Amino acid sequence: DPLRGAGGSADSSEHAGLAVGHVRREVPKAPPAGCCIFFCTCCLYMMSFMWFLCLWPCFIRVVSEYERGVIFRFGRFLGCKGPGLFVLLPCIDSMIVVDLRTRSFRVPNQESMTRDSVLVQVDAVVFYKVVNPEQAICNVNGYDRATQLIAQTTLRSVIGQVELDVLLSQRDVINTKIRDILDKD
Repeated sequence: DPLRGAGGSADSSEHAGLAVGHVRREVPKAPPAGCCIFFCTCCLYMMSFMWFLCLWPCFIRVVSEYERGVIFRFGRFLGCKGPGLFVLLPCIDSMIVVDLRTRSFRVPNQESMTRDSVLVQVDAVVFYKVVNPEQAICNVNGYDRATQLIAQTTLRSVIGQVELDVLLSQRDVINTKIRDILDKD
């Protein structure tokens, strides 16, 4: 009998096939939930990767050998770092890069009176170098401009303390005096 099993007799309670009067229908299967989760996860990773590629310049900063970065977190001094590669938290950390190389600028012509009431015009060149980046950024608003102004003021002040013949004959002594005053500040 085709309804019986291959190996022997069957009881009336056993059926090895379809029962009479019952029709099996195949129900279409829904795609497994794992497939949707996998697709959503892949999309999320791709969007995260694209977001990182677009915003990586905000995260990573490079400071050269001759520079130092003064880092602030929420506006509070965090430290000086450099040289190298640094990761900053966007919108939380900010960094100001300070050049440590020797810089120069020309002091414009200064008209000043010497001690013996002679009007002279003097110009100068100032060389300076930032030694402590923390103090240059945290304690002075615009250290470049402040250095220029203090150099002009010091030049006029020293010229006003010497006579014309000393000014012309002892330039090295006057240069040393100006350098000492500028280095002290």
